[in-house]
Amino acid sequence: MSTQRADTTTPFYFGETITSKLANYASGYTYRKEKKDKSLGNTTPVGKFPPNQFGLYDMHGNVWEWCLDHWHSDYTKIPDDGSAWLNNHENLYHVRRGGS
Repeated sequence: MSTQRADTTTPFYFGETITSKLANYASGYTYRKEKKDKSLGNTTPVGKFPPNQFGLYDMHGNVWEWCLDHWHSDYTKIPDDGSAWLNNHENLYHVRRGGS
């Protein structure tokens, strides 16, 4: 499924597929018929990969962030004021979120 964004209709702003030369992602997993590659395993400096047509970098991959929130199995009691979701009675594992 393709959506038009930045004058593109491809799955990614740089084309039909993703490779480790185009984005920092879990390239040990394949997309379509691309070959597996070794994942970098860490973040990269902004600008290492090509920008989209708006000049924005790292729109695919490279987006994990460590969050202050504790792990919760769902979002049913999430704070609605933007504060961290901490609870002394829950486990103390923190969350990494991202879209890579």
